[in-house]
Amino acid sequence: MKFLSLDSLMLFFQNNIFTTNCLFQLVALGTGFILAYVISCFLKKLPENRFLNAISSDRLRAIASVATFPLCWSLIQWTIVAVSRELDWHSGLSYAAAEFITAWLVIRCISLVIIQPRFKKLIIFSIYSITTLDVFGLLSHLPVITDNFALNIGELHISFFSILKGGSILFILIWGTTVLSRRIERKLKGVEKIEPSLQELFAKLVKVSLIAFSILIALSTAGLNLSAFAVFGGAIAVGIGFGLQKIVSNLICGIILLLDRSIKLGDVIALKDGKSYGVINRLGARCVIVRTRSGKEHLIPNEEFIIHRSENWSLTDSFIRLNLPMRAGLESDVNLVMKLLVEATEGVERIASDRVPAARLCAFSESAIEFDLRVWIKDPRNGISKVKSDIYINIWSLFKKNGIRIPYPHRNLHISGIPNDISPTATDSLEDLTSLGKQ
Repeated sequence: MKFLSLDSLMLFFQNNIFTTNCLFQLVALGTGFILAYVISCFLKKLPENRFLNAISSDRLRAIASVATFPLCWSLIQWTIVAVSRELDWHSGLSYAAAEFITAWLVIRCISLVIIQPRFKKLIIFSIYSITTLDVFGLLSHLPVITDNFALNIGELHISFFSILKGGSILFILIWGTTVLSRRIERKLKGVEKIEPSLQELFAKLVKVSLIAFSILIALSTAGLNLSAFAVFGGAIAVGIGFGLQKIVSNLICGIILLLDRSIKLGDVIALKDGKSYGVINRLGARCVIVRTRSGKEHLIPNEEFIIHRSENWSLTDSFIRLNLPMRAGLESDVNLVMKLLVEATEGVERIASDRVPAARLCAFSESAIEFDLRVWIKDPRNGISKVKSDIYINIWSLFKKNGIRIPYPHRNLHISGIPNDISPTATDSLEDLTSLGKQ
Protein backbone atom coordinates (compact mmCIF):
# COMPACT_ATOMS: atom_id res chain seq x y z
CA MET A 1 0.00 0.00 0.00
CA LYS A 2 1.44 3.32 -0.97
CA PHE A 3 1.23 6.19 1.53
CA LEU A 4 1.51 9.87 0.84
CA SER A 5 4.99 11.17 1.49
CA LEU A 6 5.81 14.50 3.05
CA ASP A 7 7.02 15.83 -0.29
CA SER A 8 3.78 14.92 -2.06
CA LEU A 9 1.77 16.54 0.75
CA MET A 10 3.79 19.74 0.50
CA LEU A 11 3.35 19.68 -3.27
CA PHE A 12 -0.42 19.41 -2.82
CA PHE A 13 -0.49 22.45 -0.52
CA GLN A 14 1.73 24.45 -2.87
CA ASN A 15 -0.50 23.71 -5.88
CA ASN A 16 -3.86 24.15 -4.13
CA ILE A 17 -3.50 26.12 -0.88
CA PHE A 18 -0.40 28.29 -0.98
CA THR A 19 -1.31 29.95 -4.25
CA THR A 20 -1.69 33.60 -5.07
CA ASN A 21 -5.39 33.25 -5.80
CA CYS A 22 -6.04 31.39 -2.55
CA LEU A 23 -4.09 33.93 -0.50
CA PHE A 24 -6.04 36.71 -2.22
CA GLN A 25 -9.30 35.07 -1.23
CA LEU A 26 -8.10 34.71 2.39
CA VAL A 27 -7.15 38.41 2.45
CA ALA A 28 -10.57 39.30 0.99
CA LEU A 29 -12.27 37.14 3.64
CA GLY A 30 -10.37 38.85 6.46
CA THR A 31 -11.02 42.30 4.98
CA GLY A 32 -14.73 41.49 4.73
CA PHE A 33 -14.75 40.39 8.37
CA ILE A 34 -13.16 43.65 9.57
CA LEU A 35 -15.40 45.79 7.36
CA ALA A 36 -18.57 43.96 8.51
CA TYR A 37 -17.55 44.36 12.16
CA VAL A 38 -16.99 48.10 11.74
CA ILE A 39 -20.32 48.59 9.93
CA SER A 40 -22.28 46.59 12.52
CA CYS A 41 -20.74 48.57 15.39
CA PHE A 42 -21.58 51.82 13.60
CA LEU A 43 -25.22 50.75 13.07
CA LYS A 44 -25.63 49.75 16.72
CA LYS A 45 -24.14 53.03 17.97
CA LEU A 46 -26.24 55.38 15.90
CA PRO A 47 -27.61 58.43 17.81
CA GLU A 48 -30.54 57.35 20.00
CA ASN A 49 -30.13 53.85 18.54
CA ARG A 50 -32.43 54.72 15.61
CA PHE A 51 -31.47 51.58 13.75
CA LEU A 52 -33.09 49.31 16.33
CA ASN A 53 -35.80 51.65 17.63
CA ALA A 54 -37.25 51.93 14.13
CA ILE A 55 -38.38 48.29 14.50
CA SER A 56 -41.63 48.02 16.47
CA SER A 57 -41.57 44.32 17.39
CA ASP A 58 -39.35 43.24 20.30
CA ARG A 59 -38.61 39.90 18.64
CA LEU A 60 -37.57 41.55 15.37
CA ARG A 61 -35.48 44.07 17.30
CA ALA A 62 -33.63 41.23 19.04
CA ILE A 63 -33.07 39.46 15.72
CA ALA A 64 -31.76 42.67 14.14
CA SER A 65 -29.38 43.23 17.06
CA VAL A 66 -27.94 39.71 16.84
CA ALA A 67 -27.93 39.33 13.05
CA THR A 68 -26.42 42.70 12.11
CA PHE A 69 -22.81 41.51 12.00
CA PRO A 70 -23.36 38.18 10.14
CA LEU A 71 -25.72 39.92 7.72
CA CYS A 72 -23.14 42.56 6.83
CA TRP A 73 -20.39 39.95 6.51
CA SER A 74 -22.60 37.75 4.31
CA LEU A 75 -23.47 40.63 1.98
CA ILE A 76 -19.81 41.64 1.68
CA GLN A 77 -18.70 38.06 1.04
CA TRP A 78 -21.31 37.45 -1.65
CA THR A 79 -20.26 40.72 -3.27
CA ILE A 80 -16.67 39.42 -3.36
CA VAL A 81 -17.87 36.18 -4.97
CA ALA A 82 -19.84 38.10 -7.62
CA VAL A 83 -16.88 40.36 -8.44
CA SER A 84 -14.50 37.38 -8.64
CA ARG A 85 -16.77 35.60 -11.10
CA GLU A 86 -17.07 38.70 -13.25
CA LEU A 87 -13.28 38.93 -13.41
CA ASP A 88 -12.95 35.18 -14.09
CA TRP A 89 -11.02 34.64 -10.87
CA HIS A 90 -11.17 31.39 -8.98
CA SER A 91 -13.63 31.90 -6.13
CA GLY A 92 -14.04 28.43 -4.59
CA LEU A 93 -12.85 29.44 -1.12
CA SER A 94 -14.82 32.70 -1.15
CA TYR A 95 -17.95 30.83 -2.25
CA ALA A 96 -17.56 28.25 0.52
CA ALA A 97 -17.03 31.00 3.10
CA ALA A 98 -20.10 32.88 1.85
CA GLU A 99 -22.18 29.69 2.10
CA PHE A 100 -21.16 29.00 5.71
CA ILE A 101 -21.55 32.64 6.75
CA THR A 102 -25.08 32.65 5.33
CA ALA A 103 -25.82 29.40 7.17
CA TRP A 104 -24.51 30.98 10.38
CA LEU A 105 -26.79 34.01 9.79
CA VAL A 106 -29.86 31.80 9.30
CA ILE A 107 -29.05 29.77 12.42
CA ARG A 108 -28.66 32.86 14.60
CA CYS A 109 -32.03 34.19 13.43
CA ILE A 110 -33.81 30.86 13.92
CA SER A 111 -32.28 30.36 17.39
CA LEU A 112 -34.12 33.45 18.64
CA VAL A 113 -37.46 32.25 17.27
CA ILE A 114 -37.41 28.57 18.20
CA ILE A 115 -37.28 27.95 21.95
CA GLN A 116 -37.12 24.15 22.16
CA PRO A 117 -33.47 22.98 22.18
CA ARG A 118 -34.22 19.75 20.28
CA PHE A 119 -35.53 21.67 17.30
CA LYS A 120 -32.54 24.01 17.45
CA LYS A 121 -30.05 21.13 17.26
CA LEU A 122 -31.98 19.48 14.44
CA ILE A 123 -32.15 22.69 12.41
CA ILE A 124 -28.47 23.51 13.00
CA PHE A 125 -27.43 20.02 11.88
CA SER A 126 -29.68 20.17 8.82
CA ILE A 127 -28.48 23.62 7.69
CA TYR A 128 -24.79 22.80 8.07
CA SER A 129 -25.24 19.44 6.34
CA ILE A 130 -26.98 21.03 3.35
CA THR A 131 -24.33 23.76 3.21
CA THR A 132 -21.50 21.24 3.29
CA LEU A 133 -23.08 19.15 0.53
CA ASP A 134 -23.58 22.25 -1.60
CA VAL A 135 -20.00 23.45 -1.10
CA PHE A 136 -18.59 20.11 -2.27
CA GLY A 137 -21.05 19.91 -5.17
CA LEU A 138 -22.90 16.87 -3.85
CA LEU A 139 -26.26 18.52 -3.26
CA SER A 140 -27.21 18.50 -6.94
CA HIS A 141 -26.32 14.79 -7.20
CA LEU A 142 -28.32 13.82 -4.10
CA PRO A 143 -31.66 13.35 -5.95
CA VAL A 144 -29.99 11.10 -8.53
CA ILE A 145 -28.34 8.98 -5.83
CA THR A 146 -31.49 8.59 -3.74
CA ASP A 147 -33.59 7.69 -6.81
CA ASN A 148 -31.81 4.33 -6.84
CA PHE A 149 -33.64 3.51 -3.58
CA ALA A 150 -37.03 4.90 -4.64
CA LEU A 151 -40.33 3.11 -4.17
CA ASN A 152 -42.88 3.08 -6.98
CA ILE A 153 -46.55 2.42 -6.18
CA GLY A 154 -48.49 2.81 -9.39
CA GLU A 155 -47.97 6.41 -10.47
CA LEU A 156 -46.65 7.35 -7.02
CA HIS A 157 -42.86 7.75 -6.92
CA ILE A 158 -41.38 7.94 -3.41
CA SER A 159 -37.67 8.45 -2.74
CA PHE A 160 -35.61 9.35 0.30
CA PHE A 161 -34.84 12.78 -1.10
CA SER A 162 -38.52 13.54 -1.80
CA ILE A 163 -39.45 12.48 1.75
CA LEU A 164 -36.66 14.60 3.22
CA LYS A 165 -37.50 17.57 1.04
CA GLY A 166 -41.25 17.35 1.66
CA GLY A 167 -40.83 16.79 5.40
CA SER A 168 -38.51 19.79 5.75
CA ILE A 169 -40.83 22.07 3.80
CA LEU A 170 -43.85 20.76 5.72
CA PHE A 171 -42.11 21.41 9.06
CA ILE A 172 -41.23 24.97 8.08
CA LEU A 173 -44.69 25.67 6.69
CA ILE A 174 -46.51 24.21 9.72
CA TRP A 175 -44.33 26.23 12.06
CA GLY A 176 -44.93 29.38 10.05
CA THR A 177 -48.64 28.60 9.86
CA THR A 178 -48.86 28.22 13.64
CA VAL A 179 -47.12 31.53 14.24
CA LEU A 180 -49.23 33.31 11.61
CA SER A 181 -52.53 31.85 12.87
CA ARG A 182 -51.73 32.96 16.43
CA ARG A 183 -51.03 36.47 15.23
CA ILE A 184 -54.27 36.53 13.22
CA GLU A 185 -56.19 35.23 16.25
CA ARG A 186 -54.75 37.97 18.47
CA LYS A 187 -55.62 40.59 15.85
CA LEU A 188 -59.18 39.30 15.58
CA LYS A 189 -59.65 39.32 19.34
CA GLY A 190 -58.65 42.97 19.36
CA VAL A 191 -61.50 43.89 16.98
CA GLU A 192 -64.44 44.77 19.22
CA LYS A 193 -66.96 44.93 16.35
CA ILE A 194 -66.64 41.17 15.75
CA GLU A 195 -68.40 38.96 18.27
CA PRO A 196 -66.28 36.40 20.18
CA SER A 197 -67.99 33.43 18.53
CA LEU A 198 -67.23 34.80 15.04
CA GLN A 199 -63.66 35.54 16.15
CA GLU A 200 -63.23 31.90 17.13
CA LEU A 201 -64.79 30.74 13.86
CA PHE A 202 -62.61 32.94 11.67
CA ALA A 203 -59.46 32.00 13.60
CA LYS A 204 -60.16 28.26 13.25
CA LEU A 205 -61.05 28.54 9.55
CA VAL A 206 -57.85 30.46 8.86
CA LYS A 207 -55.75 27.93 10.79
CA VAL A 208 -57.31 24.90 9.09
CA SER A 209 -57.00 26.53 5.65
CA LEU A 210 -53.35 27.41 6.20
CA ILE A 211 -52.50 23.89 7.42
CA ALA A 212 -54.27 22.27 4.46
CA PHE A 213 -52.54 24.68 2.06
CA SER A 214 -49.16 23.89 3.68
CA ILE A 215 -49.69 20.14 3.29
CA LEU A 216 -50.59 20.55 -0.38
CA ILE A 217 -47.52 22.71 -1.03
CA ALA A 218 -45.25 20.22 0.76
CA LEU A 219 -46.63 17.28 -1.24
CA SER A 220 -46.36 19.07 -4.57
CA THR A 221 -42.85 20.34 -3.76
CA ALA A 222 -41.76 16.80 -2.90
CA GLY A 223 -42.68 15.80 -6.45
CA LEU A 224 -45.75 13.75 -5.55
CA ASN A 225 -48.62 13.73 -7.98
CA LEU A 226 -51.70 14.76 -6.02
CA SER A 227 -53.98 12.91 -8.42
CA ALA A 228 -52.41 9.66 -7.22
CA PHE A 229 -54.15 10.14 -3.86
CA ALA A 230 -57.56 9.95 -5.49
CA VAL A 231 -57.40 6.17 -5.02
CA PHE A 232 -57.52 6.66 -1.26
CA GLY A 233 -60.58 8.93 -1.43
CA GLY A 234 -63.04 6.05 -1.21
CA ALA A 235 -61.18 4.48 1.72
CA ILE A 236 -61.14 7.79 3.57
CA ALA A 237 -64.87 8.26 2.95
CA VAL A 238 -65.59 4.77 4.32
CA GLY A 239 -63.40 5.45 7.32
CA ILE A 240 -65.24 8.68 8.04
CA GLY A 241 -68.58 6.93 7.59
CA PHE A 242 -67.79 4.19 10.11
CA GLY A 243 -65.09 5.24 12.52
CA LEU A 244 -64.88 9.01 12.33
CA GLN A 245 -68.53 9.99 12.05
CA LYS A 246 -68.65 11.29 15.63
CA ILE A 247 -65.53 13.38 15.12
CA VAL A 248 -66.86 14.85 11.88
CA SER A 249 -70.27 15.37 13.49
CA ASN A 250 -68.73 17.29 16.40
CA LEU A 251 -66.64 19.35 13.98
CA ILE A 252 -69.68 20.32 11.90
CA CYS A 253 -71.74 20.98 15.05
CA GLY A 254 -68.95 23.23 16.34
CA ILE A 255 -69.06 25.30 13.15
CA ILE A 256 -72.88 25.50 13.44
CA LEU A 257 -72.64 26.70 17.05
CA LEU A 258 -70.16 29.41 16.07
CA LEU A 259 -72.34 30.55 13.18
CA ASP A 260 -75.58 30.27 15.15
CA ARG A 261 -74.08 32.20 18.09
CA SER A 262 -76.34 30.37 20.54
CA ILE A 263 -73.37 29.97 22.88
CA LYS A 264 -70.22 32.05 23.14
CA LEU A 265 -67.23 32.54 25.39
CA GLY A 266 -68.21 33.67 28.88
CA ASP A 267 -71.79 32.35 28.73
CA VAL A 268 -73.18 30.59 31.82
CA ILE A 269 -74.42 27.10 30.94
CA ALA A 270 -76.56 24.87 33.18
CA LEU A 271 -75.30 21.31 33.56
CA LYS A 272 -76.94 18.09 34.77
CA ASP A 273 -80.50 19.37 34.24
CA GLY A 274 -79.81 22.59 36.14
CA LYS A 275 -78.19 20.93 39.17
CA SER A 276 -74.90 22.65 38.44
CA TYR A 277 -73.65 25.35 36.12
CA GLY A 278 -70.43 26.69 34.66
CA VAL A 279 -68.89 29.30 32.39
CA ILE A 280 -67.80 28.51 28.82
CA ASN A 281 -64.04 28.72 28.88
CA ARG A 282 -63.27 27.62 25.32
CA LEU A 283 -65.05 26.68 22.11
CA GLY A 284 -63.03 23.88 20.52
CA ALA A 285 -63.34 22.02 17.24
CA ARG A 286 -64.46 18.86 19.04
CA CYS A 287 -65.95 20.00 22.34
CA VAL A 288 -66.96 22.95 24.49
CA ILE A 289 -65.02 23.39 27.74
CA VAL A 290 -67.21 24.54 30.65
CA ARG A 291 -65.54 25.48 33.94
CA THR A 292 -67.68 25.16 37.06
CA ARG A 293 -67.40 27.12 40.30
CA SER A 294 -65.60 24.18 41.89
CA GLY A 295 -62.75 24.49 39.37
CA LYS A 296 -63.70 21.39 37.38
CA GLU A 297 -63.66 21.66 33.60
CA HIS A 298 -66.30 19.66 31.72
CA LEU A 299 -65.52 18.69 28.12
CA ILE A 300 -68.93 18.55 26.44
CA PRO A 301 -69.08 17.37 22.78
CA ASN A 302 -70.49 19.95 20.39
CA GLU A 303 -73.10 17.47 19.26
CA GLU A 304 -74.73 17.57 22.72
CA PHE A 305 -75.67 21.24 22.29
CA ILE A 306 -77.28 20.55 18.92
CA ILE A 307 -79.21 17.36 19.71
CA HIS A 308 -80.17 17.77 23.37
CA ARG A 309 -81.79 20.63 25.23
CA SER A 310 -79.44 22.98 27.03
CA GLU A 311 -79.81 26.08 29.21
CA ASN A 312 -77.92 29.28 28.57
CA TRP A 313 -78.27 31.72 31.44
CA SER A 314 -76.70 34.65 29.60
CA LEU A 315 -77.79 34.33 25.97
CA THR A 316 -79.78 37.55 25.50
CA ASP A 317 -79.07 39.18 28.88
CA SER A 318 -77.35 38.35 32.14
CA PHE A 319 -80.46 38.46 34.38
CA ILE A 320 -81.75 35.25 35.96
CA ARG A 321 -84.44 34.71 38.60
CA LEU A 322 -83.82 32.70 41.75
CA ASN A 323 -86.74 30.86 43.36
CA LEU A 324 -86.38 30.31 47.11
CA PRO A 325 -89.09 28.01 48.56
CA MET A 326 -90.12 28.70 52.18
CA ARG A 327 -92.60 27.19 54.68
CA ALA A 328 -94.53 28.77 57.56
CA GLY A 329 -96.94 27.37 60.13
CA LEU A 330 -100.67 27.15 59.41
CA GLU A 331 -101.39 29.65 62.19
CA SER A 332 -99.06 32.28 60.62
CA ASP A 333 -100.24 35.61 59.22
CA VAL A 334 -99.88 35.22 55.45
CA ASN A 335 -99.46 38.95 54.74
CA LEU A 336 -96.84 39.29 57.45
CA VAL A 337 -94.88 36.30 56.17
CA MET A 338 -94.87 37.66 52.59
CA LYS A 339 -93.78 41.07 53.88
CA LEU A 340 -90.93 39.52 55.87
CA LEU A 341 -89.78 37.48 52.89
CA VAL A 342 -89.46 40.58 50.71
CA GLU A 343 -87.80 42.45 53.59
CA ALA A 344 -85.20 39.67 53.88
CA THR A 345 -83.83 40.61 50.44
CA GLU A 346 -82.89 44.15 51.53
CA GLY A 347 -79.18 44.75 51.87
CA VAL A 348 -78.20 41.57 50.00
CA GLU A 349 -75.53 42.28 47.39
CA ARG A 350 -75.90 41.45 43.68
CA ILE A 351 -79.70 41.56 43.72
CA ALA A 352 -80.93 43.60 40.74
CA SER A 353 -82.22 46.94 41.95
CA ASP A 354 -84.45 47.56 38.94
CA ARG A 355 -86.39 44.32 39.39
CA VAL A 356 -88.41 44.21 42.62
CA PRO A 357 -88.34 40.92 44.61
CA ALA A 358 -91.72 39.25 45.06
CA ALA A 359 -93.19 36.67 47.44
CA ARG A 360 -95.94 34.32 46.30
CA LEU A 361 -98.21 31.97 48.21
CA CYS A 362 -98.02 28.62 46.44
CA ALA A 363 -100.05 26.07 48.39
CA PHE A 364 -101.50 24.88 51.72
CA SER A 365 -100.03 21.54 52.77
CA GLU A 366 -100.98 19.32 55.70
CA SER A 367 -98.59 21.01 58.11
CA ALA A 368 -97.50 24.31 56.53
CA ILE A 369 -98.19 27.14 54.14
CA GLU A 370 -95.92 27.01 51.08
CA PHE A 371 -94.33 30.27 49.87
CA ASP A 372 -91.98 31.12 47.01
CA LEU A 373 -89.60 34.08 47.16
CA ARG A 374 -88.43 35.30 43.73
CA VAL A 375 -85.40 37.56 43.28
CA TRP A 376 -83.34 38.62 40.25
CA ILE A 377 -79.56 38.77 39.95
CA LYS A 378 -77.58 40.10 36.99
CA ASP A 379 -74.27 38.23 37.27
CA PRO A 380 -74.90 34.47 37.48
CA ARG A 381 -71.30 33.66 36.58
CA ASN A 382 -70.27 34.84 40.07
CA GLY A 383 -72.42 32.17 41.71
CA ILE A 384 -75.88 31.92 43.27
CA SER A 385 -75.19 30.06 46.53
CA LYS A 386 -73.94 33.16 48.36
CA VAL A 387 -77.08 35.13 47.48
CA LYS A 388 -79.36 32.32 48.63
CA SER A 389 -77.40 31.88 51.84
CA ASP A 390 -77.63 35.59 52.75
CA ILE A 391 -81.39 35.67 52.07
CA TYR A 392 -82.06 32.54 54.13
CA ILE A 393 -80.06 33.95 57.06
CA ASN A 394 -82.17 37.13 56.96
CA ILE A 395 -85.40 35.07 56.77
CA TRP A 396 -84.36 33.01 59.79
CA SER A 397 -83.65 36.16 61.82
CA LEU A 398 -86.90 37.90 60.81
CA PHE A 399 -89.06 34.81 61.43
CA LYS A 400 -87.50 34.30 64.85
CA LYS A 401 -87.95 37.96 65.73
CA ASN A 402 -91.64 38.03 64.70
CA GLY A 403 -92.58 34.63 66.12
CA ILE A 404 -93.11 32.89 62.79
CA ARG A 405 -92.71 29.14 63.18
CA ILE A 406 -91.10 27.03 60.50
CA PRO A 407 -93.02 23.73 60.70
CA TYR A 408 -91.83 20.21 60.21
CA PRO A 409 -93.81 17.18 59.06
CA HIS A 410 -95.94 15.46 61.78
CA ARG A 411 -95.57 11.75 62.42
CA ASN A 412 -98.37 9.76 64.24
CA LEU A 413 -97.61 6.47 66.02
CA HIS A 414 -100.46 3.89 66.15
CA ILE A 415 -100.25 0.72 68.35
CA SER A 416 -102.80 -1.97 67.48
CA GLY A 417 -102.46 -4.15 70.59
CA ILE A 418 -100.24 -5.39 73.43
CA PRO A 419 -99.45 -9.13 73.83
CA ASN A 420 -100.37 -10.82 77.17
CA ASP A 421 -96.90 -12.22 77.83
CA ILE A 422 -95.11 -8.89 77.50
CA SER A 423 -92.90 -7.88 80.43
CA PRO A 424 -93.95 -5.05 82.81
CA THR A 425 -90.97 -2.96 81.79
CA ALA A 426 -91.95 -3.20 78.14
CA THR A 427 -95.57 -2.37 79.04
CA ASP A 428 -94.47 0.77 80.81
CA SER A 429 -92.39 1.74 77.80
CA LEU A 430 -95.34 1.21 75.44
CA GLU A 431 -97.59 3.29 77.68
CA ASP A 432 -95.03 6.07 77.62
CA LEU A 433 -94.90 5.92 73.81
CA THR A 434 -98.70 5.95 73.61
CA SER A 435 -98.94 9.00 75.82
CA LEU A 436 -96.25 10.69 73.80
CA GLY A 437 -98.17 9.97 70.61
CA LYS A 438 -101.31 11.53 72.06
CA GLN A 439 -99.42 14.64 72.99
